[in-house]
Amino acid sequence: MKNERRPQPVMIKRQSTIGSIKTLCIVFAVILASCDASNPDPVVELLPISDSYVLLSNGRLSVRLSKTGGLDILNLDFDDSTPTPARSAQVGSSAGLWLAGPQNGIKSNVGSNMLNLILNKFELEGQNLDGYGLYVVNREDFELGFDSWPSDFGAPTHPNGSPKMLGDAMVWGVFGGLPTSANSFSDLRIVKTAYVFDNNELKNTLFVRYTISNESAVPIEDLHIGFGADMDLVWGGSFLTTPPCGRLRAATNHSGYNLDNNYSYTYMKPDSSDGNLSPGCYGILVGYTIWGTSSDNGLSVPFLSHRVLTKGAGSPFEMFWANKIQTPGQVLFALQGLSSEGAPMIDPKTGEPTAFAFTGNPVTGTGWVDTRNEVRSLLSLAPISLAPGETVEFIVPIFTTISPSFEQGYEDLATLYDKVMSLRSTWDY
Repeated sequence: MKNERRPQPVMIKRQSTIGSIKTLCIVFAVILASCDASNPDPVVELLPISDSYVLLSNGRLSVRLSKTGGLDILNLDFDDSTPTPARSAQVGSSAGLWLAGPQNGIKSNVGSNMLNLILNKFELEGQNLDGYGLYVVNREDFELGFDSWPSDFGAPTHPNGSPKMLGDAMVWGVFGGLPTSANSFSDLRIVKTAYVFDNNELKNTLFVRYTISNESAVPIEDLHIGFGADMDLVWGGSFLTTPPCGRLRAATNHSGYNLDNNYSYTYMKPDSSDGNLSPGCYGILVGYTIWGTSSDNGLSVPFLSHRVLTKGAGSPFEMFWANKIQTPGQVLFALQGLSSEGAPMIDPKTGEPTAFAFTGNPVTGTGWVDTRNEVRSLLSLAPISLAPGETVEFIVPIFTTISPSFEQGYEDLATLYDKVMSLRSTWDY
């Protein structure tokens, strides 16, 4: 892919060394600096590779970053040691940043495709500027160096301004609200960088770093921030339509919330209606959380809610259906853990209002646990105030475990969370 807005120089596509199966689309323009024998080496310029979407992969995990700011089609490819009869799985359909709050009225932007299209998404910033688009870099090419580093277009930097590599492969873009919409935030600049590692301890985890800056002349009070996800667990390959795992679909998923460690997770639990399926068919779980970065701008606020969010008809909690969220005010309600009418969630086990859904133990069946449906999930933080020129940063780790059974997977996901957190200095720096 090439940036159609630029002149057509010689284009070179380099193949990544991350994994032996996947290939990262890294595109460079090679421009001869001069014919002077004292400068025989070409100058390599880093260019955006697309203004639509790009693929990020480490050979095990892959995801697509879209021009609307969403993360789409999160897949895992398994090796022969994986304790499941399938060879691949989709663990995420659409996920992304949610923002809502007052700015001359209630505004909102939702960086995923799971809500009604009348709601504002994000868009790439700088459409008429040279350098506009989505970028991908891997570590090998980063270490070779570039003639310039496009920090104005979101390229990560250290505090001293020097180029910074996140993970072993990263993709980024700069996003904002829709300037033509009265319901969209204006002068909020969001740099989104997704990155992966190729070492075994972090190979099943996707990291998404957000940097949000208020470029307006007035403060934005009570800005609500959340991460919403349609984490579909669906077996891939021939197992999508045939046994032994093919009968399990997105509609057989459940959502849960670990209240001790504040992560949302999606799982499949055996049911008598499934017949005698292999225990490995239920051994895949995916979780995510939100953490402020270790930088000076790192966001530090408590979690506010984990809201019920389901696809629609056929699911319980009607006023918590995704298709009921159709206005900026209803996005704000959702980020506050409320229904589309502003009512609190009621824990069916206690009969009491709560801000956190599905905090029970799905293995033992104690507490509030989800029933089978096509789930979505929404994890949100307490509101913040963003002064003019102020910036906040946070990271969303999305982590997946593959285990021999659901019960083992439930434990393994908690263990993986602990492992990822123990390696925080590796992915948050």
